[in-house]
Formats: sequence, C-alpha cells, structure tokens
Amino acid sequence: GECALSIYEVKQAIAPSLLGIPDVVGVGGTKEKMIVYVTGSPGHDGIPQSIGGYTTEIVKVGRVRALSLLEPLLVEREQRYRPVPGGVSISHYKGTAGSSGFVVDIAGEPYGIGNNHVLAFQDSYQRPTARVNDAILQPGVHDGGLNPGDAVGALYDWVPLDITGRNRADVALWKPSAPDLISRDVL
Repeated sequence: GECALSIYEVKQAIAPSLLGIPDVVGVGGTKEKMIVYVTGSPGHDGIPQSIGGYTTEIVKVGRVRALSLLEPLLVEREQRYRPVPGGVSISHYKGTAGSSGFVVDIAGEPYGIGNNHVLAFQDSYQRPTARVNDAILQPGVHDGGLNPGDAVGALYDWVPLDITGRNRADVALWKPSAPDLISRDVL
C-alpha cells in the first residue's frame, strides 16, 4: 500500500538509531525501499525487513572513512588518470572542470555519473548547450584537458536544468570509450 511518510522523512527519523547498530555505516533510500549500508556481510540482527512501510535492503560497502584534512593535499585531482576514478577533474569538451562522480551499471555496462553543469556544459531547457556523444575530457578543460587527446568518453544522457525555476537534479551520465577507461574507485 501507500506509505504515510516519504522515504526522506522515514530516513531522517530512523537513521540515528540504525547508525547505532554495529557495522551500519550509512542509510539511504529510493522511492521504493530503504537502503542500509554495512561493513560486514548482510544479515545483521537489529535491522528490520521493512521500515515505515518501505522494504529494507542491506548493502555491503566495507569500511567508509572521511579523508583527513591533509589527504586532499596529497592527491593531485587535476592530473590525468587512467582509468578515471571518482573525484578527479573532468568536463564537457566546451566546459571548465568539475569532479567526476561514481560508476553506475546500465545493462551490464559501466557509465560515469556526475553533474549536468560539469558534463553537459550547463545544458538547460532555455539554453541547450550539449548533445549526445559530445566529448568528455579528463582532466577537464580548466585543468589542461584537450580534445581529442584527453577524451575518455562521450556524453550519454542528462537532466536539463531550468534556469527560471527550481531544479530537483543536476545530473548527467557519460559513457567511457572503453570499459577499462573508468574505475569504480573514488578518491
């Protein structure tokens, strides 16, 4: 049936108690289910099968830690990386630079996810700026990336921005030229 509270409201209410359970390192959700991220194997006691009317999925992610204040200084995020991990300089070939996101799988193929304003050159309903198959560079243009030498893939899909109203997403997908050009690591 229909849930009385949104997934966001349920997550906000339950996250503190879930994060108190040993090995729980994160709480998220989709429109249909609550996701609990754990360091160990799925099957933890204390995590209910449903929360607030939403089915619970347990996902093993291993240890999660924040970068120390010094670590970002030790990583040159503007350098050329092959394969491309999350967190390094990337851009649309006409763009500036931003950070690569993470890998998502679509029909068994890896795709990079990031922001429209980085990967689709701030494409909007009012001012279209991007096309499917536009080159994606790593590093980004602002950090010295050149087309075609630093092209790692092509713009695949994105949500256009609305420059006159509120936006619910700033997201774009890029498809690597070859599966081994993208890494599931995130710096």
